[in-house]
Amino acid sequence: MAERRVAAYGAWESPVGAEMLTAGALRFVEIDADGEDVYWVESRPDERGRYAVMRRSGGATDGSAEEVTGTEHSARTLAHEYGGGALAVGGGTIYFSNFADQRIWRQEVGASGTTSAAVPITPPIDVRYADAAIDAARGRLICVAEDHRGEGVEAENLLVPVPLDGSIADDGEPQPLHRGYDFYAAPRLSP
Repeated sequence: MAERRVAAYGAWESPVGAEMLTAGALRFVEIDADGEDVYWVESRPDERGRYAVMRRSGGATDGSAEEVTGTEHSARTLAHEYGGGALAVGGGTIYFSNFADQRIWRQEVGASGTTSAAVPITPPIDVRYADAAIDAARGRLICVAEDHRGEGVEAENLLVPVPLDGSIADDGEPQPLHRGYDFYAAPRLSP
């Protein structure tokens, strides 16, 4: 029989640890479709919690899936502190909020599974983006944005357009479509 030990509440040693509980436990947090292709974001505890964008091509008859984003990217936003939609897909292109810099990145996805290198389309400023809706007719995303540039003040929440061509990526900034409310979520376009 094992020796009985007394320990303070919460200080006992357990053979069950956090790594054991989360090892291999994938979590699916978003899903989107582009034609016959289905995309989703999955969290990967074994990769330090990275969020990978995955795709199952409509032409794949074996049910196989492939990762679209490379290991240098994690599709996760910190808008509203807990996140929100980090992925939008349309016309063979994915747009995602990258965890490390909170910028929106664009990546072309070819029909044969080839992908281009991801490029940022928002500037390197302290703004977090989430819940992007593609406005293809106007060549832009409409996003929830959370501006953290005001020192010593609460972050400002607003709706902003982000040009799909990346024309503001280096030195511009999105001009608000709407501001004034404490919370914005899930902007969608009316047909």
